[in-house]
Amino acid sequence: MKKLVTMLFLTGSAYCQGVVINEYLPINDACCTDEHGEYDDFIELYNNGSASVDVGGMYITDDLADPTNYQIPTTSPDSTTIAPGEFLLLWADNEAEQGILHVQIKLKGDGEQIGLYASDGAMVVDTLTYGAETADVSRGRSPDGSETWVTFDTPTPGRTNGELGLEKPIIPVTFALDQNY
Repeated sequence: MKKLVTMLFLTGSAYCQGVVINEYLPINDACCTDEHGEYDDFIELYNNGSASVDVGGMYITDDLADPTNYQIPTTSPDSTTIAPGEFLLLWADNEAEQGILHVQIKLKGDGEQIGLYASDGAMVVDTLTYGAETADVSRGRSPDGSETWVTFDTPTPGRTNGELGLEKPIIPVTFALDQNY
């Protein structure tokens, strides 16, 4: 049975897992640099659970039809474990050779999808679909880990959303969701 729900993003069973996609920036022209001084797209994960979660072995994708697009390496749990209430920044720059937190996907500024899947490649941890974006303006959950998404004129990668940025509510879009997700 399908039910009509008003929301901007499609989300999976993230609240059961503790980890959510918390903020993203698909057009990083002058906002934030990675450890190599490059302005790369980013995806921020947040652990809203009560236990640490190692995302090593999970999959991240920019195409929900290909949930196993890129597997986050399991070789450095000290870098891929998110403590409760903490953040993990993934650089979506298609340059995995630059480090464990650089993933083999690149976000599109004219809209696409982001998905985080469990290590079995099938169980949805969290997903979203977004439209055309503006350079150096991110979107994120406010407060962190909530279901409410806002726009940040000043992105807050690795920090509490809204700490420095101006929050603007996002106008909801209607999607039909399967209640059995």
